[in-house]
Amino acid sequence: MDTSLYVVNNHAPVLKMSGKQHKIALKPRLTKGILQSIKTKNRTYKNVFKSRYNFKLTQRFKKCNNIFIHLKNKSKINYCQKEFEQNKFNQYLILETN
Repeated sequence: MDTSLYVVNNHAPVLKMSGKQHKIALKPRLTKGILQSIKTKNRTYKNVFKSRYNFKLTQRFKKCNNIFIHLKNKSKINYCQKEFEQNKFNQYLILETN
């Protein structure tokens, strides 16, 4: 028993998640595409903040932000509907999804 645990711990150690990975794991409704749009939105915001009077950048950020908010809300609605459908007979699990 000891040797098998030693071998497993040596060759397949349990890795701890970083804070960012843990936060993402808690929100399974955030897909890779949504995470990519978050990065794009943050990058455009950074550029807008650096040059506040650039009208084109401001418009691009607003458009990017609106698309991101729409995607995020749509994803959350789809995720909640799927969870409710899967757990419609188990009320305790429905309460945990909120």
